[in-house]
Amino acid sequence: MARRLGCSWRTVFNWENGKTKPAVEYIPAIIGFLGYDPFPEAASLSDRLAAVRRENGWTIKRAAEQLGVDEGTWARWEKTGVRWRRHQGIVQSFLEELSIGRLGH
Repeated sequence: MARRLGCSWRTVFNWENGKTKPAVEYIPAIIGFLGYDPFPEAASLSDRLAAVRRENGWTIKRAAEQLGVDEGTWARWEKTGVRWRRHQGIVQSFLEELSIGRLGH
């Protein structure tokens, strides 16, 4: 598994034993390896943003760049669940585009 994910066996060992958590860049490969997403289904828009980030292996900074906002804004959205009227339509469109793009693969 470690070879397939591009990390050391010790890294996987530490994940399996709860000593560390996988870095976000490994999450897409882990989902591919397992054949399913082990994370709970995203219920809120904030949860969906976090899920999109995980599924794509993006840092908060990279996700924010994809949407065209600063990373502090994205982080606040993900952590607080605050509704952002000014950006809500942009975020919804962004999530829909990603879903459509994924369906085409």
